[in-house]
Formats: sequence, C-alpha cells, structure tokens
Amino acid sequence: LPFSIPNSTEIAANESLKNLPIFNELDIKLLYPIKSTTNKLFGILVLGEKKSKAKFSIDDIDLMNTIVFEVSVSIERIKLQEELFLEKIENERLADLNEMKSFFVSSVSHDLKTPLTSFKMFAEILKSSKNITNEKFNQYLEIIEGESNRLTRLIDNVLNYSKIERGIKEY
Repeated sequence: LPFSIPNSTEIAANESLKNLPIFNELDIKLLYPIKSTTNKLFGILVLGEKKSKAKFSIDDIDLMNTIVFEVSVSIERIKLQEELFLEKIENERLADLNEMKSFFVSSVSHDLKTPLTSFKMFAEILKSSKNITNEKFNQYLEIIEGESNRLTRLIDNVLNYSKIERGIKEY
C-alpha cells in the first residue's frame, strides 16, 4: 500500500504522512516508493488530489501498484543492462591490453634474439677459422662486445619498464 494522508483513499493505507505538513502544503495525497527487489529505493511516485476530488479507489491503488512495480522492474533491467555494457567495455579493454602485452613480448623476444644470433655466429666463425688474422679477430670481438652491450641495454630497459610498472622507479 502507498503512503497517504488521512481520508484520501477508500481503503486503509499507511497514513504516516499526516504528521508532515509539507505534504499538505504541496497537496500530496499518495506517495509510492519505487524500490528494487532488494529494497533499494530508486525513486518516489507522488500523486496529488484527483481532478474529480474523489478518494483514490482500490482500483486506482491497484493500478498504481502495478505501474510502480513495472517501473521498478524496468529500472532494474536498465541497471543490469548498464552493468553488462560496462562489463563488456572492460572485457574489450582487457583484451586490447592482452594483445598489446603479446605484441610487447614478441617484440622483446625478437630484439633479444638478434644479439644472441650475432654472438653465436661470430663465436662459430672464431672457433672454426684456423687462419684468421688478428685484425679480423679483433673486429669480431668488437662486434661481440657491441652486441653484448646492446643486449645488456635491452635487458635493462625491460627490467626498468617492469620497475616503473610496479611503481618502484619513475620514468
């Protein structure tokens, strides 16, 4: 049953509004709380006096109860749709982040393999060549050293990125 002021309905309603003068000032006769199934208040439907000046009948109250129920169900449905929509957006964002992470891992893997390939190639050349000049030997060692420095920088960058991500280090 709605909240009402005394003598505004043909049936006994919750007449707890009689002590609130604001309802008399605003000419409010009925007040319907619009609640969820978990009793969360969504809003209030307020009715003034009927144009015919008659009291609200049982049929009027039943109709308004039905309307209030349908409104509350519709609001709950809209809220659920909103939650699903937000969840879908979050899932898409997570999928994008996962794709970016996969791209990052594959790029880092490729960049780390390049210096290792150079190490291996020049080490095999130095190992298999018996007649290698000192000049070529030193040139190959410089390349190995340069690739070693490159690999160290790449690994440091990945480790620094990880520290930045965890908040241990600032960019």
